[in-house]
Amino acid sequence: AASDVYKRQLLTLSVISFGLYPRDVLAQAKPKIRIEPVQTMKVAVNETFTVNVTVEDCVNVYAVQVYIRYNPEVLGVVSILEGPFLPSFGGTLLLLNETREDLEATPPYGEVRFVDSLMGDVPGASGSGLLFNVTFRVLSEGSSHLHFLEYVPQSGGDGTYFMDRNYHEIYPDLYHAFYGTPITFSASAAKVAVGGHVTLSGQVLGVTGRLNVSILFRRAGGEWSNLATLTTDESGSFSHIWNAGEAGDFEFKVSTVIEDVPVYSNIVSVTVESPFNIMNYISYLIVAIIIIALLAAFYARRRRGRKTPPEMPPTA
Repeated sequence: AASDVYKRQLLTLSVISFGLYPRDVLAQAKPKIRIEPVQTMKVAVNETFTVNVTVEDCVNVYAVQVYIRYNPEVLGVVSILEGPFLPSFGGTLLLLNETREDLEATPPYGEVRFVDSLMGDVPGASGSGLLFNVTFRVLSEGSSHLHFLEYVPQSGGDGTYFMDRNYHEIYPDLYHAFYGTPITFSASAAKVAVGGHVTLSGQVLGVTGRLNVSILFRRAGGEWSNLATLTTDESGSFSHIWNAGEAGDFEFKVSTVIEDVPVYSNIVSVTVESPFNIMNYISYLIVAIIIIALLAAFYARRRRGRKTPPEMPPTA
């Protein structure tokens, strides 16, 4: 029995890492593999953040191979830690857990490589859970895709795919992610009166053609709604004029999709002041000026009307 387990481990290693075993494609509903959160907003250089790689709707998964590419000029990998999904169905043999870089590629990329398999004569894993997580360190200002490398079926090569305990290949749906944001976004004014106008503008960096973007807005703390859908120019720039129709505190952000990943900008805030309040301020100022003028006139009149007291006759 022990030798059978050992043979299965070696066979799994050859199947996943080197593609030496003939494999069949399993016809079943596709599982999903995700990077969560979908977008991690920028953190300071030299700080770290962690993303989780999760799976859903798995059926009889015995082994996995996952490759994730990132920008090595922006991010560096600190650690890769196995999650509980596979171990919860039996002990696992961690076959490969490493990073590689290709700085000569266009564009250059770093790559997380995670290969894991169950051990022995146990059922494959089914359901959903945390497969592993990756902690990155921020190396520079900038943004980076966190992008699964897609596997070419029956190639025996690099990429992301699963296998069942009978060595059938399973190709999951891939849900990529993004670190930072390539969208710059600002408002022409932080405060405006009702009826005023605010220009909302920005740019999607790195764009080589026109791209659809949506400007979302909400009253502070409320639900986001679509304000406008725009198409950028060739440089990725966009602009929209918003008419401030009611008083309140409002927030705006921009969304777009870059290589199948929904990406959002920073949030911009604008305060819209009620005309009634503004008129009140003006009225108070006018009343204060009138009161000061009246008091000044009153004291001036009293000064002019004051009589000089009569001289007293000299005493003998």
